[in-house]
Amino acid sequence: MTWRGDSRELYYETPDSRIMGVDIRSGPDGVIAGASKLLFSADIEVGMLHSFDSTPDGKKFLIVQTPRTRDNATKLTIVSNWQGAHEK
Repeated sequence: MTWRGDSRELYYETPDSRIMGVDIRSGPDGVIAGASKLLFSADIEVGMLHSFDSTPDGKKFLIVQTPRTRDNATKLTIVSNWQGAHEK
C-alpha cells in the first residue's frame, strides 16, 4: 500500500496483481474513502513490501518486477532518477 504524494489517494495491490486506487478526503465526521477503482493490472509479487510506488501526482508508477521462475532470479535492473526522467 502507498499514498499518492498529496495524500488524496491510496493505492493498493490485490491478490491477482491489480493496482487499485481509493480517493480519500476529509469530511465533517472524519476520513471519507471513495469506491475502489482499477488503475491497471501488473505482474508483481503480492505481499512484497513496497513492490510499487508512484510519482507525487500519481500519473506514473514504478513497479518492482519479480521473476516468476528461479532461472532468471539473479537478474536485477536498476532504474535511477525515475522521477526526474519525465521532467526533462
